[in-house]
Amino acid sequence: MTREQGLALFRAAQAALPGTRLVEIGSHHGRSTVLLAKAAPAGVSVLAVDPYEDVRWGGGTSAFDIFRGNLNRAGVAERVEVFRGTSEQALPQYDKRPIGMLYIDGAHDLKSVLIDIDGWEPYAVEGAVVAIHDAFSSTGVTRAILRRHLFSRSFRYLGSVRSLALFRREDLSAASATMSAFWIACRLMYFARNAAVKVARRQGWKWPQRALLHVDAADPY
Repeated sequence: MTREQGLALFRAAQAALPGTRLVEIGSHHGRSTVLLAKAAPAGVSVLAVDPYEDVRWGGGTSAFDIFRGNLNRAGVAERVEVFRGTSEQALPQYDKRPIGMLYIDGAHDLKSVLIDIDGWEPYAVEGAVVAIHDAFSSTGVTRAILRRHLFSRSFRYLGSVRSLALFRREDLSAASATMSAFWIACRLMYFARNAAVKVARRQGWKWPQRALLHVDAADPY
């Protein structure tokens, strides 16, 4: 997560209405969790959902201890509720409190992202921001966004900060929905660039990465 992406999440969390909850799907060591908890207005709690120790999702035996330690050091542990499991496992137990901001950064396969979107977005209140990380960078995330948001009349595409896509819950007219779809479609050029960078990285090709202005030592996120 870049500094600019962190600022975008912070501002979205700050705008959450009192009585709502910030929900984070995918917390890992808690960097974004701390950010959301710091930004949350009075009366707004944070729910962090992650399997933590499950190595399939990037965790390990010490992942949860590291997560809790980071929250304690930041002084936000009391503001964060934790569900140790997947998004799919958390949904049947959710208390249905309205969501003032939703951050999706869980597993990146199509099925998992669709579960995250279909399961949690219905709780988003009017004006709530939904932030989806690794959008237009990971194939599964991009496909899920196209399936659920390209022609949505309930969420307006606000733009992206690199691979962080931002949507706002609002009822859209046909014209507004069309414009939202247009800007999402324009972002597919960024996705194509990122896909090409990933291929070049896995093949060990240096010059295509330079030609595509990729200078990081990791995949484009």
